[in-house]
Formats: sequence, C-alpha cells, structure tokens
Amino acid sequence: NRRHPDFNGFFVLNTILGGYFGSRLMMNIREKKGFTYNIYSTLDTYLYDGCFYIATEVNPGKADATIREIYSEMKKMREKPVSEDELGMVRNYLLGMLLNGLDGPLNTSDVVRSLIVEGLSHEAFDSLVETIRSITPVQLQTLADRYLRPEDYWTVRVG
Repeated sequence: NRRHPDFNGFFVLNTILGGYFGSRLMMNIREKKGFTYNIYSTLDTYLYDGCFYIATEVNPGKADATIREIYSEMKKMREKPVSEDELGMVRNYLLGMLLNGLDGPLNTSDVVRSLIVEGLSHEAFDSLVETIRSITPVQLQTLADRYLRPEDYWTVRVG
C-alpha cells in the first residue's frame, strides 16, 4: 500500500518499466518487436495492501516471446542503473501528471479524498514529489533487484 516504505520509489520504477507510453515495455514490445498495440505495468494500491502487474494482449503465437521480453526488461533494470536522461524524462512526466491531478477543484478534491481514504496526510503527497525529484539510478536498481525477480511472479495466460 502507499504507506509501505518502498512505495514512492517503486512508483517511479513502475513508470520506467511500463507505466507510461515511453516506458521500456512499450518501447521494446510494441515499438521494436511489434508484438502488441498496448502493454503496461501498474501499481494498484488499496487500504491495507496493493498489487503490481504487467498486462498486454498478443497473438498466441507471440505469447512466449512476449513473456521472455518482459522478464528481460525486468532483468535489465536489476542489472544496470537507469540513465540520467531516462530518469529525467520520467521525472518530468510524473511531476506533470501530479500537477495535472491538482488542476481545478474537482481534481484536487479527488487527490484529497484518496489521501483520506488511504489514511494518509498531505505529507504523503509531498513525500512522493520529493522522491520523484531525488531518487537516484542506484536506488531504482536496488528496488528493481528487490521487486523485479521472475521467481516472485505468476504468469497468467488466457486464450
């Protein structure tokens, strides 16, 4: 959940892996390989727990290759720090998304509602912003090593 000490850093890590259109999964599996139109990773948080998953739709004949590429991208994040250029792009993207989320009273009230429902103070939002601004490539690599291990994941194929 959002109170976990690694949440903020993992939020950034997830964005790099598959949380926006320029993510590693999108660039490799959609743009380079052409296996899918859409692929993403997401971090869903709940009051007491949360989950992380990667999802896509591919031709059954490309499923095995897609799964290998997903795990390959996870391995790259464990083995090599993110470049400053890539991290800078993601910082700008995330800070822009947070600003957009505060644009106007309805958006702002939605952010406040989420904080209240999850039992968080406004400092949690400030802490997320600070993490986005200050997290280092080495810290992201440490999180990747901790959380992006294939043995910790289930692979679910449907179809």
